[in-house]
Amino acid sequence: MKDESYLLCALLLVPGIGNSNARALIHYFGSVEKLFSASKDELLTIPDMGLKTINALLEKRPFEEADAILAKCKIHDITPIPYFHINYPYRLKELKDSPVLFI
Repeated sequence: MKDESYLLCALLLVPGIGNSNARALIHYFGSVEKLFSASKDELLTIPDMGLKTINALLEKRPFEEADAILAKCKIHDITPIPYFHINYPYRLKELKDSPVLFI
């Protein structure tokens, strides 16, 4: 699997998943890697998660889109900074829906 920043980017590209949902899912599974490694049966145990979103989590499309976005970031020397990154601003970490920053 790829690094956590890449996986978070892919997670945020899943229809029905926003910043606060992504954070809750990562907390539920312990890491974004464990989330993407989960089986459909394991995903079905997520409270208040619809079948459409669960099926979208199992698709490859978010990974393809993440590859394209991160390739463009690399070309333009842009670094995505997710909320769990050491350089993420402390005050933004306190937000329930902390955004990924691109610097």
